[in-house]
Amino acid sequence: MGFIEESSFIFLAVLLAYFVKGITGFGSGLIAMPLIALAFPDMRSAVPVLALTELFASLYTFWGLRGTARLENQANVLVGVLAGVIAGCGLLWILPAIATRKAFGGFLLFFAVKLYYGMRASRGWTEAMPDFLRNFIGGLFTGLFASGRVLVAGGLRKRFAGGEELRAALASVFFAESLAQNILYAGLGLTTFSTFSYLLAGLPALAVAILLSRITPEGFNGNIVAKALAPFLAIAGFWMLLARS
Repeated sequence: MGFIEESSFIFLAVLLAYFVKGITGFGSGLIAMPLIALAFPDMRSAVPVLALTELFASLYTFWGLRGTARLENQANVLVGVLAGVIAGCGLLWILPAIATRKAFGGFLLFFAVKLYYGMRASRGWTEAMPDFLRNFIGGLFTGLFASGRVLVAGGLRKRFAGGEELRAALASVFFAESLAQNILYAGLGLTTFSTFSYLLAGLPALAVAILLSRITPEGFNGNIVAKALAPFLAIAGFWMLLARS
């Protein structure tokens, strides 16, 4: 597959993922990563592509809330998250490509079940986990699959009832997580010049998705969207588990 075809996959994946995130509040990594993996069979190439786009998305959100978002206020959360990111990036670097791909397939099947039964209905078990463990696992999945923020978000929702305070906490943690993730990928040699070249597709798609989500009428039911995504994740998960390379 050439650069044009790969860029087309990235554009469509980012556009769909961030549009869904814009209207429901979740889904960017879970939607984009399986689609990008179609163009990049080696997860060590696929994950940094999405992570770099996610860095700009996180920066955009963090900058928009710069008046209330403070990294120092989330130091206790970031300890677990960043420890997990370090572990996840290390695993992505050392694990054989086929092992990472099959692990991601299992991860997608797990979340297909979780989404089918509704994020709210299945949120209790993540919120009941010890804070450090939940944040560590979320960071690990982010470093390994670029798809683990829902776990960290569950803990923050337990601490904050909602509104501006919750949005500021999410923006702070996810920007710091994304920045650390990309620095580690670059240090491990997983981010290359070609990774940056795919921003030519990722950033315009991100901009269009943000615009579309802003002009879309409110009132979308997140659980309905989640149930619609569940079959997609299940198919993608089985495909990755059964793939031989």
